[in-house]
Amino acid sequence: MISFSVSVTTTPPTIGSTAWVLRIKCTADGMTPSVFAIQLDSKQGTQTETTSRFSHICSLAQLEEYPENDPSDGWYYRVSDITLIFDSEVLCTTTKNLIISDIQYLVKAARAAYDSSDSSDTEEISL
Repeated sequence: MISFSVSVTTTPPTIGSTAWVLRIKCTADGMTPSVFAIQLDSKQGTQTETTSRFSHICSLAQLEEYPENDPSDGWYYRVSDITLIFDSEVLCTTTKNLIISDIQYLVKAARAAYDSSDSSDTEEISL
């Protein structure tokens, strides 16, 4: 049985700032909570320095393909929490809603794929 929880914290701008801060942290039982794909980008002009940025919510295949918390193996890795900064409340709220929707879709797909495994038909084929 998959259990998945998302904690969302939205912080409005403080005095002297215009930044909205969105923090999202996932916890889970029965599947990995590291559903946020982080992309590594080489900085312009050099291959030795990289920056990282949130890219998307992983698919089921990417949960298997991308390493967890390990940016040394490829251009993507997964983490269970992200912090994003926005200059408007509308953009912050819209992004939060899209991320939550994508996570709900992923968890629904994981439950369909993994929770129903005991009701699968197994067929042996002799060649």
